[in-house]
Amino acid sequence: MRAIAMIDYDSGVALHELPAPRPAPNELLVRVRASSVNRIDVLVAGGVLKGMMEYEFPAVPGRDFAGTVEQLGADVGRFEVGDEVFGFLTKPTVHEGAWADYATVAGDGFVGRKPGGLEFTEAAALPLAGVTALVSVDAVDQTRRDRDRDREARRRAAPTRARRRGDDRLHPRQTASRRSPISSGTAAAPPRRWEPPT
Repeated sequence: MRAIAMIDYDSGVALHELPAPRPAPNELLVRVRASSVNRIDVLVAGGVLKGMMEYEFPAVPGRDFAGTVEQLGADVGRFEVGDEVFGFLTKPTVHEGAWADYATVAGDGFVGRKPGGLEFTEAAALPLAGVTALVSVDAVDQTRRDRDRDREARRRAAPTRARRRGDDRLHPRQTASRRSPISSGTAAAPPRRWEPPT
């Protein structure tokens, strides 16, 4: 198979002919139709992650992929040969990446059926960038939820703080719900004048 691979840390990447990977019993073999280039791929291909990631040469970079299932391992049940899939390779060793004609991926890993409305190139661009975007949205949403929760807690605590320090100026919501002495038939004591502590 053709693969963009590096033969050592300093070689850079080049087109090579390598043997096609064979799927383990829990893996599927995917004929890669498209892959993407992310920052991690550039770092891997440049040998920058030497000592941080294990490399097995020849090393094929690439994490995101989209393609067609060519072969199934004996234990894979949720896919069939011919299924169009996309996903993300999570192998701990840089060896069999997605910048090749074929890649193996665990059947229960980060792989799913490609949405029919997407081209292979579009689907291959989604996994890492899409997860990054989703994590960012969740982080912003969590910040908003925290801010709204804190704002509500301060709003609810305002009348309590005012009563503790003897402040008759109440929260606007509590003032509006205060009953009139006339309508309740009880006489109210005149409000105390608030003075700042000395």
